[in-house]
Amino acid sequence: MNRKNEPTDYTLFDYGFITFDDDGKKVYNLYEGNSLRIVYNTDFQKENFDEIRLIKKDLVCPHCHARMVKNGSYKFKYNKMIFIRISGYKCCNTNHTHYVYASKLKDVDKFCSFDREIRKLGVKLSLIDFLSYDKLSELLEALTGVNVNRETMFYFTDDSIDEILEEIQKEQELEITKLNIKPSGHYGYDEQYIFINGELFMRMTIIDNKNNLIINNELIHKDDFNQNTIQDFMERSLKNLEVKSITTDGNNSYPNIIDALGAIHHRCVFHIMKNLMDDIKKDIHRLEKRINTINSTKDKNKAKLKELDKLDKGKKGKPSKEDKEWKKHIKEKKKIRSENSKLTTERSNKRKELKQFKTFKRRVSLIFKSKKEKTAINRYNKLLNDKRNPRK
Repeated sequence: MNRKNEPTDYTLFDYGFITFDDDGKKVYNLYEGNSLRIVYNTDFQKENFDEIRLIKKDLVCPHCHARMVKNGSYKFKYNKMIFIRISGYKCCNTNHTHYVYASKLKDVDKFCSFDREIRKLGVKLSLIDFLSYDKLSELLEALTGVNVNRETMFYFTDDSIDEILEEIQKEQELEITKLNIKPSGHYGYDEQYIFINGELFMRMTIIDNKNNLIINNELIHKDDFNQNTIQDFMERSLKNLEVKSITTDGNNSYPNIIDALGAIHHRCVFHIMKNLMDDIKKDIHRLEKRINTINSTKDKNKAKLKELDKLDKGKKGKPSKEDKEWKKHIKEKKKIRSENSKLTTERSNKRKELKQFKTFKRRVSLIFKSKKEKTAINRYNKLLNDKRNPRK
């Protein structure tokens, strides 16, 4: 039975048709313009094709509009895994014949074998964290089943990073427009230290505190970073935007800059807490260190007492005038017990002081964790007037 032009399978009808060669080879003819990713489709895989051919659906010459006929082919390895034959054509124009191939540019860039979405995903994975190219390759294979070596991963990121970042930015801007998200007027500003090829750069960033929009961010070399740079960046970033308040850390240069912008200056809660806690943490660390030293010394003293008791085992009453060693041991034990007594008293005082600092730290933390402003103010006033607080 001749199966060469057997009717197309309905599941794959929209994408192309199935044929059988004279030698019985089962071929899927995929129309150009469709995604090559159909080869990973479950229904497609079930058919178990011997060959995939990319063909033109419209057999009209794009140059002279004459009828086109098949004229050779070439193979390329899609995602370095699946061979696909690209069909060639020539037009029947007797005056000037044109030659074209079915286009694979729907998914694959020129001079590349990998799917464009695979390349994009590889670059997007590299934006998640600082991962080696080997690790990126492993992640990409786990997610897609496509194996990409480390050199190709480097090429993906090096060649496409700017394009993909721009594409992501456009997608985000479109989403923001759809959701009608607008700047609130309340912004946060901070810098991040970044080393690039051993050189220190500052990443200046302004973010909307209400809706978490990044208003602007910019990299600048540490040598060029100063108060004028910050002011210029803020003015450019917030131009034509309503500015109600700007939240920063405790850098002394910010109040004047923000005042010039006509905004209210807020101190970042995290940094206020950090500054409040810094001295307290030093005291807590000092006290804990001293208590640990006392405990260690007392343990050593107890061990010495046991050792001396062993040496004086069986001896009772007062030592004789001739037993100078026993007298010496008695004197040593008395000194050790006196030292331990003093250390116990000191440890007790240090523990009380430590408890005060830890309670104070917890109560300061609770102020900032308050859900209501009234609660925070009440906690603050109670803490301020509490005579049990440590001196600081």
